[in-house]
Parts: sequence; structure tokens; C-alpha cells
Amino acid sequence: MGVLTKSLYHHCRRNFSFNYRYQSCRTLILQSSCESVKVQRLSHDDSGIVEVHLDRPEAKNAIGKEMLRGLQNAFEAINRDASANVVMICSSVPRVFCAGADLKERKTMNPSEAQFFVNSLRSTFSLLEWI
Repeated sequence: MGVLTKSLYHHCRRNFSFNYRYQSCRTLILQSSCESVKVQRLSHDDSGIVEVHLDRPEAKNAIGKEMLRGLQNAFEAINRDASANVVMICSSVPRVFCAGADLKERKTMNPSEAQFFVNSLRSTFSLLEWI
């Protein structure tokens, strides 16, 4: 296991315990317009690492319109930031990462809204690949 992998693994284990005092000393929480996506820039020894936290427990982090907008905004901000070297996507919901697209919300969309949503999903994750 490489040094960076060990460092990231150790960091994730520390943060998973939700030790608020430690986190507040080590991170800078960036403004986010979306409640279900939170972005943190790590500092000190971990500078250059940006964490994107999915936080929609009621839907097991299923990606709906609001979360997608939050992800788009987060990825666009990270893409503009030359100091970001690593992006970690994490879940704030215990034992859940992401359920995929929010199919309950998608049922309420008309065909053109559904097509726009799917295209937005594709472009958002293409941006993530680019980063």
C-alpha cells in the first residue's frame, strides 16, 4: 500500500468517528448551496485533498435534482482550483455510499425533464472524470 493510500485510509478512519474537534482543526468547510452535498478542503499535511460528502440519509444518497446541482457546483469549483490534487467522494450516511439515481423523483418527471436530468448526470460525471 502506497504512502498516499495509507494516509487517505488513515484520514477516512479518523473522520468516520466524527471527532468534531479534530475535524474543525484540520479542515476548511467550503460554502455549498446544497444541503445534501458538503465540500471540505483539508489543510496542513493533507492540503490539496478535497472531500465531497454525500448527505441525503432519507434517500440513501440517491441522486436527485438538488443533489445533482450540488455535485455540479462542487465539481466545477474543484475544477477551477489549481491547488486541489485529490478528490475523495465520501458518504456522511453510515453504511451507505449512494443508491444511484433517485427513481422516485424520476417517476414524477415528464420525458423531457427525465432526458435533461440524464444528460446532466452524464455531463457531471464526465466533469468528474476530467478532474
